[in-house]
Amino acid sequence: MSENQSNDPFERILKASNRDHLDTPFRAHDDLRKQHFPGAGGKLSHDRLTKAYLAEAANTKPDGQLLAHATWPWMVGHVHDLVALKGDLETTVKSGEKPITPAQRKRYVEQFSEAGTQEIETFLRIFANGG
Repeated sequence: MSENQSNDPFERILKASNRDHLDTPFRAHDDLRKQHFPGAGGKLSHDRLTKAYLAEAANTKPDGQLLAHATWPWMVGHVHDLVALKGDLETTVKSGEKPITPAQRKRYVEQFSEAGTQEIETFLRIFANGG
């Protein structure tokens, strides 16, 4: 998984996305664009888009669909890792565990790193636990 500068795992996940991918929901939904970028026209920078997604993630009732959209490039980039974890992730989803169990976490840190484990936990929170 990613060893990046940011301490925030969701921000590291967002860095895997290009500007056009992050911009798609804001171009397709005027209300969403007005909510995050009132009065903004033209092309939005990757930095501004990243900040909008981070603000949404910090919201007490985040738009799970928007957050899930942002994670697709990260997920595609780590599909082999996620497939290897399929059994663990399915068990976690079915059991409703939030976050992963301490034993799973320890294995993931050994296998991927602390940063990678944080990204897996973020992915799981967004997809398995509805945001």
